[in-house]
Amino acid sequence: MKNIVFDFDGVLADSLDTIIEITNRVGGEYGLPRLDRGGVRAMGLTGLMRMSKISTLRLPFFVRKIRLGLAEMMGQVPLHQGMASVVSELARYFNLGILTSNSQDNVNRFLEHHSLRRHFSYLFCGSSLFAKHESAVELIKAKGLDRSESIYVGDEVRDIVAMKKAGLPIMAVSWGFESEELLRPHGPDFFARTPEEFLEIAQGWRAANESAALR
Repeated sequence: MKNIVFDFDGVLADSLDTIIEITNRVGGEYGLPRLDRGGVRAMGLTGLMRMSKISTLRLPFFVRKIRLGLAEMMGQVPLHQGMASVVSELARYFNLGILTSNSQDNVNRFLEHHSLRRHFSYLFCGSSLFAKHESAVELIKAKGLDRSESIYVGDEVRDIVAMKKAGLPIMAVSWGFESEELLRPHGPDFFARTPEEFLEIAQGWRAANESAALR
């Protein structure tokens, strides 16, 4: 394992409450019910959006409003507890990148604010909310990633489904947008409940890399 590609919202940025606040502010005109953290964790943000039956014509405008709202509030979004040290440690041994449907400005602003930008060699931002597998394939081609040496870290069912379509292994984590009960049945390649557990698994990849180099 040489390349670790992170999702942004939910995995690095603890942005769920902020996104719920923005969605509740603008979602009424799109037929969305009022959201709360428990409901999103239980059903998934994407699942709740599908239930609202936002038309494909209106969806890009809704997503743009969420991104603009995040741009205004990005300075208030915390980093998930424990992720600063995890990213710093992983960057010593792996090539790190980000693939997200959030905007590049938002991601850059967040990473700079938390002094993490130097740890990521690339940002692949603005991917489609419901076609993340296509963005993953584009990323693999653009960066010349070997699927057998790369893994994606995501927190939603759509991440698992997208990476399976793209042929990219995935680590699902349960500290983000969706619960373990939602994620597990979709068969991620690895699973972590905490950043510390994720780091422990990654240290196993590092040991395997070092062992292979000695052969």
